[in-house]
Amino acid sequence: MKYAFLFAAMLSMLALLSAAPGVTVGLVSPADGYSTSSASIAFSFIYDRGSPVNPAVTACSIYLDSVSKGSVPDAASGENSTIMLNGISGGLHTWSVTCEDTSSGSRSFTVTSGGSPSVTLDSPSNGASVYNNANLFLKYTYTANGGPSPVTCNLILDGEDLGPYETNSGEQVPWSAGTPYEGVHTWRVACTDGGSTNVQSPQYSFTVQPPASPPSVALNFPADGYSGTTAPSAFGFKYLAGNTGPKSNVKCELYVDDVVKYTAYSMSDGSSDTTSVSGIGAGSHSWRVMCAGSIASETRSFTVTKTADNGGGTGTGTGTGTGSGSGSTGTGSTSGGGTPATPRNATPPKPPVPMQNTTTPPQANIATLYAPAQAYLNLSVSATLVGNGGTPIRGAAISVLKPNGGIIKLVTDASGTVRYVPNVVGVYSYSVAGYEVRGAAKTTVVEQPAPPQAPGSDWAQLINYGAIFVGIVAVAGAAVALYLHFTKKKEE
Repeated sequence: MKYAFLFAAMLSMLALLSAAPGVTVGLVSPADGYSTSSASIAFSFIYDRGSPVNPAVTACSIYLDSVSKGSVPDAASGENSTIMLNGISGGLHTWSVTCEDTSSGSRSFTVTSGGSPSVTLDSPSNGASVYNNANLFLKYTYTANGGPSPVTCNLILDGEDLGPYETNSGEQVPWSAGTPYEGVHTWRVACTDGGSTNVQSPQYSFTVQPPASPPSVALNFPADGYSGTTAPSAFGFKYLAGNTGPKSNVKCELYVDDVVKYTAYSMSDGSSDTTSVSGIGAGSHSWRVMCAGSIASETRSFTVTKTADNGGGTGTGTGTGTGSGSGSTGTGSTSGGGTPATPRNATPPKPPVPMQNTTTPPQANIATLYAPAQAYLNLSVSATLVGNGGTPIRGAAISVLKPNGGIIKLVTDASGTVRYVPNVVGVYSYSVAGYEVRGAAKTTVVEQPAPPQAPGSDWAQLINYGAIFVGIVAVAGAAVALYLHFTKKKEE
């Protein structure tokens, strides 16, 4: 009997321990059974880590009819997270949320028939200009608004039908148009379900400009490989804006041995500048120019040979007669038809170095990627892609190579930014389709440091676990009391 009581007490203690707070995700809206005629619905949920030892931020995905439709890469514990889904077809649907360490239940909702299907031309925008140096993608989105999905859509470019494509509601389709000729073009999209649904987009136009020419810096002089007993008397360079770089008020810095020696604050397209640099000693050196913080010239080298000292010296002449000299490179004089003396430490003159073509050939699709050098495990990481002029690049395909060999495929938003949540410690590297990328090439992900406790959180945990401890003591006390009671009865 006494063992039965002890076993019951242990089960009670385990039950109380299992009541400790855990990770949950709760659905907020829409409510279960919700009905609407709109094909666009905002879905809200709250992720609750339950305990300070669990991640404060995690990645969560929303599932519509068991298919992933969107994600929140940095859902914060205790905060309301929202995802807007568009183009939801009419009928009965279910939705749920799955985070990295937990999942919600599911709810149902209904989209009643209402509104009309539509097709939107996303890019290029009406009247936009694009550069003729890369494969052009025309992007559109079909929205069912309670109508059929999928449908068959045809893209018409300059009056030519480029063929059908099966398109789902809410799906943005990137249609390759190749490399169109320079000039003005028109395009539109027509979608049909083969029956009563026939949707036409408006007609847009765009202009194809000559190939993009990125900005560059040309080094004028001294030539690469210059060598002399003194430093170059002047350094000259020229700024070229191309058709994508800033045209005026450009800041350019001249570096000698990677130290800024001169700054020009208001360079403009095609302008040149010349400056002298003092304090350059003997030895091998390098120089370059950087404009607008990211437009770099080539790097050139030059050598300053050791200058002769000013001590006394003598020289000797050949033939009859003697030579006298001053300085370490003596000069000889002869009499009687002698030959002049050979200077001491004489260096034969070098042939002149021919000037090189200093114009940097244009390179297409150069961009800069800004990403952190270090990030923390399970916390959101952002990376931003910009062009040489600092303009965000939208719609670029970025691949993130994970340390375990996996690949995360992302597309930049309107601000040129992508976000992801690393779930493996190690080095994450980046590549961008169709671009030569400068700047950050990798992010090192490390374990999160222990987070500081928020004021009052220790008290909350003490109260939680204090209550559990009191419950355990109470159950154990009751078990002991019952055991003593029955033991005494047995003895009597």
